[in-house]
Amino acid sequence: MSERIPVRLYANSTCIKNGTESSSGGWCAILRYGTSHEKTLKGFESSTTPNKMALRAIIEGVKALSKPCEVTVIVNSRYIVDTSGSMKDFKSRGWKTKAGVQMANLDLWQELIAVGKEGGHHMNFQIVDENPGLGYINRCSHVARSEVKSV
Repeated sequence: MSERIPVRLYANSTCIKNGTESSSGGWCAILRYGTSHEKTLKGFESSTTPNKMALRAIIEGVKALSKPCEVTVIVNSRYIVDTSGSMKDFKSRGWKTKAGVQMANLDLWQELIAVGKEGGHHMNFQIVDENPGLGYINRCSHVARSEVKSV
């Protein structure tokens, strides 16, 4: 297998009226590779949650990669980073938590695993906090919010 291309995938999401039937959310992924290549992806869904939107951003970002990549996924979501680090444990327990409850958003996690495997990608997850110095995460947040407002 050829060497994987290093890519940084910044992802963020937003959700309004979270926890209600009328919730809606937006997501954004920014892919960066090399010194000058960048692609922005975005979308909107109704009846959703912030965690689902964050997963959707990552899935769509990974789907957009046409060659095997070493993907560094950069998010501000502790849920994404912690859960991604526990995939082997979840799988060994039949996709259940230690308490025996099915893991949240299983369909999306399985989709992410599948698109990563199909593309020959390897993914690492990093968490950052939103602040003025984190341009790409903040940009993703702004784009995700505008997706919700545009509907």
